[in-house]
Amino acid sequence: MVFRATARVAGVERGSLADLLALTEAGRLGEVVHDLGLEPSTAADPDDASPATDVWVAVLRCALVECGAARWQHRWDDGPGLLGTDGEPLDLQPLARLGSGPASGASELRTRLTELGVDLDAVGASGEADARGARIVAGVANVRLGEDQYDVLLLSYGVVLVPCYKQYENGTGRLRALASSGTPAEIAARHWYVPFEDVATSRLVKRFPTSVTFTLHDGTELALRARMESQELASGSLVALQEAASHFAARPVPA
Repeated sequence: MVFRATARVAGVERGSLADLLALTEAGRLGEVVHDLGLEPSTAADPDDASPATDVWVAVLRCALVECGAARWQHRWDDGPGLLGTDGEPLDLQPLARLGSGPASGASELRTRLTELGVDLDAVGASGEADARGARIVAGVANVRLGEDQYDVLLLSYGVVLVPCYKQYENGTGRLRALASSGTPAEIAARHWYVPFEDVATSRLVKRFPTSVTFTLHDGTELALRARMESQELASGSLVALQEAASHFAARPVPA
């Protein structure tokens, strides 16, 4: 997820650790954090954690495990822990603070990672986001998009749109059948899936009947308009769709 956000901000097809470091050195880490749906200006907590350090911790885990400088230890009595080559728990906060601080810190982090054997260009990701690990949050039947209508499943990671007839009977039944037709990832793979990673901004146009617009990073607008007759997968589904749109409301990126 972080590397795909890096690719979007850097304007490249594949985002790498080298790209993230370059953006950080150029003072643009806040843009990546913002693209991930986080607030770059959020102050650090008492443990010195902030959205920027959280991003770097996630990246460092991936980079160090991939190069063999760290490994995961799975325990039944606790969550998985990250261990260094000496078998001791690995604290990534000092390195993460280098990446989330001034440009000089990012340059030092680049040097430290290279010394640890990390291939900065090899660590990264490309391709479209999928729905692995997602859960179904809500569903709304007969939602208009342009001249067409769709049954919409709201996932924790995005929105699935399935074309439907302009018939309002048994909308809830169709949604239940769709929701039980596979895992969220399988459902998303079979149908039109719009990951929230691709959403730049959104707008709650109207609460009743629900009308929301998602604007993607490429400028595409998805104007979803529920009908008076639209049925829900479960009570509160329309409100959940409104809340999803409100989450991506446009907000300024700090300099």
